[in-house]
Amino acid sequence: MDTEMSSNTNDGETSAVSMTKLRTLRAQLSVLHRADGSVALQQGGTVVWAAVYGPGDSTASKRLNDRAFIDVLFKPKVARPVNDIGATKENVSPLLRGTCESMVDIRRHPRTLIELVVQELTDDGGLRAVCLTAGCLALLDAGIPMTAVFCGVSVALMPDDRLVLDPPLKEQKMATALFTFALKSAESEVEMISCDTNGRFQFDHFKRAVSLAIEAAAEVFLFYREMMQRKLSLG
Repeated sequence: MDTEMSSNTNDGETSAVSMTKLRTLRAQLSVLHRADGSVALQQGGTVVWAAVYGPGDSTASKRLNDRAFIDVLFKPKVARPVNDIGATKENVSPLLRGTCESMVDIRRHPRTLIELVVQELTDDGGLRAVCLTAGCLALLDAGIPMTAVFCGVSVALMPDDRLVLDPPLKEQKMATALFTFALKSAESEVEMISCDTNGRFQFDHFKRAVSLAIEAAAEVFLFYREMMQRKLSLG
């Protein structure tokens, strides 16, 4: 069942107010009928599609006796240098894979394969974080058991020491450091799973960025709840 909703966050314009608010989130579930779960996700001007296939049969090389094998593939729209502060195949796939492996209940389906494919359509900043969020929504749409839901949040450190939450590409390119957080919802609290960083920063910058990301993730998880309630009510 297809659903489409928007969060109540602002549009991420580069005003003083938007420095601590997420850009608008829009998502449509079950957009790919051949996938077991899928989503088209837009956050500000960044758009990605994600699809989940499985749990299903796996080849001998990917068959694990005690758990499922998670295969993650990120398809960038264009190739980028490996040292790009934004998103490349080299720095998105490992982040996605590590997060999924820690959040999916992989022991529920031993000797099977779960495939997650994330396709970039438009990058207007925060692409790695948006890929994480899309990955979780696709897993939810597929009904894959998870120990907790997760999302991605990006925070940019600007040259004047300001922190910009969920920065558009213009701000991201000017940033001296970029943080991409993977966060989970655990017993009504938000916890950081991991963080990917690029650039130079001090520990105080990191602590402030974590606080911003945790607050933002709580909004994303409310968005998840609204999405799934809408999906179930229409089903």
